Amino acid sequence: MVAIIIPVVVIIAPFVQVYLLNVTNIQLPFSDLAKPILMVTAVAAVVLWVVLSAISTAWAARLTVLLIYLAVFAFLQTNFFIGNFGFLDGVAPDWSSNGIFAWLQAGLLMVLALFCVVRSRDVLSNSTFISAVLLLGTGVFDSVALWKNPLPRDESHYVFTDDQVFDFSSKRNVIIFILDAVQADVVNELLSSDSVLKQQFPGFTFYRNTVGAFPKTYASVPAILSGRTFDNSEPLPEFILKSYLDSSLPVRLRNQDFDVRLHSAVPQSLLPNPEIADNLASTDGIAISESADLGMVINLSIFRLTPHLLKSAIYNDGSFLVNLSQQTASSDCVLAKDDRRLSQDNTAFDARFYDEFSHCAQVTLAQPVFRLFHLDGAHAPIQFDATFDYLGEQELTRASYVQQTHGALRQVAKVLEKMRDLSIYDHSTIVIVGDHGAGEYDIGLNLNQPGLPVRKLPGIDNIDQRIVRGGIPLLMVKPESATSALRVDDRPVALIDIPRTVLDDLGQPNADLPGESIFAQVVDNNRIRTHRFYEYSGWNIDYILPLNEYAVSGFSWYPESWHASGRDLNRAAELNYAGRLISFSRTGTAANFDAEGFTAELTGSRITAPSASIRPAYDASGPQLLHVIYSTMPKSSKTEAMDVYLGDQLIGQWTFVPQDGQIKKYLIIDSELNPLLSTETIFFKPAVLPSSVLIQEVGLSDMQRLAYEPGSSLDFREGGNAGAAMLQGWSLPLKAGMLSVGGRSGLVLQVDQVPPNGYVAEILVRSVEGNLWQQQQFDMLVNGRMLGRMVIDKPVEQTIRFAITSDDVQDGVIEIVFRFHTPVRPEWIGKSSDTRPLSIFLAELMLHTNKGQALTSFDPLRSCQLTSTEVLACGTIGTLNIGDGKLQGYLDYIRESAGVVHFAGWVGKLQSQVPVAIHVFSEGRELMSSPARKSRPDVALALQDPSMALSGFNFSLPLVAVNRDQLRILAVSDAGDVLELTP
Repeated sequence: MVAIIIPVVVIIAPFVQVYLLNVTNIQLPFSDLAKPILMVTAVAAVVLWVVLSAISTAWAARLTVLLIYLAVFAFLQTNFFIGNFGFLDGVAPDWSSNGIFAWLQAGLLMVLALFCVVRSRDVLSNSTFISAVLLLGTGVFDSVALWKNPLPRDESHYVFTDDQVFDFSSKRNVIIFILDAVQADVVNELLSSDSVLKQQFPGFTFYRNTVGAFPKTYASVPAILSGRTFDNSEPLPEFILKSYLDSSLPVRLRNQDFDVRLHSAVPQSLLPNPEIADNLASTDGIAISESADLGMVINLSIFRLTPHLLKSAIYNDGSFLVNLSQQTASSDCVLAKDDRRLSQDNTAFDARFYDEFSHCAQVTLAQPVFRLFHLDGAHAPIQFDATFDYLGEQELTRASYVQQTHGALRQVAKVLEKMRDLSIYDHSTIVIVGDHGAGEYDIGLNLNQPGLPVRKLPGIDNIDQRIVRGGIPLLMVKPESATSALRVDDRPVALIDIPRTVLDDLGQPNADLPGESIFAQVVDNNRIRTHRFYEYSGWNIDYILPLNEYAVSGFSWYPESWHASGRDLNRAAELNYAGRLISFSRTGTAANFDAEGFTAELTGSRITAPSASIRPAYDASGPQLLHVIYSTMPKSSKTEAMDVYLGDQLIGQWTFVPQDGQIKKYLIIDSELNPLLSTETIFFKPAVLPSSVLIQEVGLSDMQRLAYEPGSSLDFREGGNAGAAMLQGWSLPLKAGMLSVGGRSGLVLQVDQVPPNGYVAEILVRSVEGNLWQQQQFDMLVNGRMLGRMVIDKPVEQTIRFAITSDDVQDGVIEIVFRFHTPVRPEWIGKSSDTRPLSIFLAELMLHTNKGQALTSFDPLRSCQLTSTEVLACGTIGTLNIGDGKLQGYLDYIRESAGVVHFAGWVGKLQSQVPVAIHVFSEGRELMSSPARKSRPDVALALQDPSMALSGFNFSLPLVAVNRDQLRILAVSDAGDVLELTP
């Protein structure tokens, strides 16, 4: 036990805490960094065990006591003795600020050491108990940290690198500097008071009457690069994907043979896709060696474990003690410590960037260049003075905010001077922009500056000032060849104008983009611009709720220029979603639906009561779809089940499997239950309390949004049209299609009519790509009915063809479920850092009207000829062999609806015409007995036995008579053979 506790508490626990606290500054997935950490942990545990086993009993006792002391010491350091050393980005802390606490900590550790020496026998005799307590405590603290800082989605297989980001073109450069949270009124104040600073931006125009699209980075950066703004008309992940791939500035310029590289302090706001940028590396095995992430996490973990009085030595003037990778700006530029004026004792992103640009910028390319540099700018924590010297974390006031903004602008001015030294300034289009203002900081607005437009309605503040602050970012633009002194322009512009403005300066077509070209804009002081205000509510959501739109007409700094647009984007989400959409973030809409039994956390809610509830008050027609979006759970979590009731009707169950990579689940509600949706409450009853599932969004929608026209193709590949139908267990669209994630993936279609002979379905699939491939086995079900088990034994695209009978389709709903038996986690086989269980790519689906033709479905084991009334009958079709092997059967499904439980499946005895009896028991009481003699030609065909053609069963029982927890279904032959059927 002791050999395990030391590596867990000393290595794993601080690693988890540090990673989660720095998750937004780390590009590599948790799994990439966890792998070497776990390997070191395992080796350490084995070494300790060997040593304790090899030495004498007396020395083993002494060593055990010492290890217990170190474990308690590490536990206290990781979870309690944290201290205040500022933001965990490696900047030099103020060591004196923790002086008293540091000495108290040292004294306590000495007392603890003395206790272990004096009471060593008691410590030794209780070593197992102490170890168990420490393990339990570590699990609790790490789980709490994960709840507060959930791991982000890992949809991409690429990360951004620093390779050649400072290489420029001798012909043409387009450069965008994003200074995070820099506000226009502050910049105007600085330019007015610092004449030297103003002279350092020749050729620029400062557009101070600017409106930003959003007050947060995540939605703002796609708007800056594409001109498109999210409006709840489609899911947010789909919007971001389309914004970047369809019309963004990086994609357009890359298609024009620009070398495109994006360098960001917040890479999560970008889309790491090879079609967008040239500085990407695959996470499949090479990124960890090229990234400083592992070294940063290890150093910060050691820093956290070190007593306060020794932390300065561990910090080592910002160099730390572990150097796994050098601080490189690009593949061919390595800075010596003396070259780092700003970042020598400070590893903040901006400090490193300014030093590296100064030393590494060079002209190496003949092709044109696009660069995006997204810096922290004026974003908190406030740490720098007006010359950008490090001060330590400062109180956030207007004065300190102005000071850091001043320092950032001066450093950008030096970057521009470096460009002039390289002779590339004159043939560069340069944009300096804030992604948003400082709305979340209480720094006020300076509206009393000289030279501002006359206020028409002074003193009229009809809007929260923080909304105005968040919507007035910096915008300065320099077109190619411009050299005149900095000008100030009060034309009404917006950040969404940037793509058209850049393309206009390049002489490229841009009329198809939103916004206006600033250079070509006709002065229209009545131009209405929009800003969409929201508060942070997590990364996994499909819609932003609430999202409030404001129309800005007039000078953007003045509150009287802002008015609610009257456009209800919250209602727009419901209308586009066609139903009820409920957000469970702290500022979400759950309270509007009488939510009870949920916590109120920043990005979601957990269920703490035996039964949590919402009241949708929803008038529905036709079948409905209920979905939930939830966050990743800790690795230590167990599988959790959650029953979902509408009133007193059980409508289904969600099963949350840890580390299956899924973030969404759904249930189909039969149309006969629609009246209950307007009057009854939906209850969520988890099997485990408190639930570890962080619910972020619940939606209730009309199935018509999933309408499908038979004969048309659903394309699941990148840029395809099938996203809405994919409701559980799929990745974002990739070139090869949507990749199945987890053990069960489902898609749902809604058709208006069902022809008498049903449909013929064709699905194009292949197993996971390349060297990750292995034989894949999966069951296919349509509306709960088992069609068969497929086996794919070749890593190439193959078509599965099967029939969907008219009896399979209820209410026009077609649910196709893939139940995977052999998913592979690429990380486990050493092929990738991806920890998700993957099985197949789904590329395309099409339904044809079945006109009675015979079908041939793909089957690597045997060729299947199916008639128009048969369903897929391939592979092993779920065959079970019990006892003497004479009985074989399968329970296709148990479904509940409208107070009735439906059972279906097949069972039979090979080479026997005598039907097998089905007996259903609940709580030890037999509820019914019936022979299995319904038609199942698919079974006979698959098993090559005509006697199995009449082996099916399909019956129903009242729900009140069935206890699912004590339900047994037995098949008994005439000879007394018994087979228990389980789904």
